[in-house]
Amino acid sequence: MVSFEAWCASEELSDDYMIRMHQRALELREAAGLQLFESRKHIDAIAMCYGALGDVAMFRYWTKKARSLRAPSYVGGCVVLDQWMMDPRRFPVWGWRNSRRGDVL
Repeated sequence: MVSFEAWCASEELSDDYMIRMHQRALELREAAGLQLFESRKHIDAIAMCYGALGDVAMFRYWTKKARSLRAPSYVGGCVVLDQWMMDPRRFPVWGWRNSRRGDVL
């Protein structure tokens, strides 16, 4: 399995490589009736990938999904996710894949 950091730095792997991998994991879990079991980590990963790509619309879409899976008692995490949705550039790895490859957003 390729790490997030390795994907960000790779010129060989496609931009959607990690996204497709995590989407496939979600599809397999759903087919097995396990969509609630560890789905959040895959949704979080997809949001991170879109953040690393600097894709505002898809980052917000997947971050909103990630937020909806947080327990209401997880207020601190929800506040951070809300801040990132309002201003994606505050996301710690915003545009990281592009910048590590020398691309400019």
